[in-house]
Amino acid sequence: MDRVTAFIASAVPVYEKIGAKMKEGLTAADIVTNEFIDPTIALP
Repeated sequence: MDRVTAFIASAVPVYEKIGAKMKEGLTAADIVTNEFIDPTIALP
């Protein structure tokens, strides 16, 4: 989630500068989820 948070911090100002309407207080949880990650699947 840290990578998505960093992306939001750098991308939102760029999108707003070109006139895009961004959600106020946008967070990584608004965009991505780990809900479907199966922790039992892993590399050996």
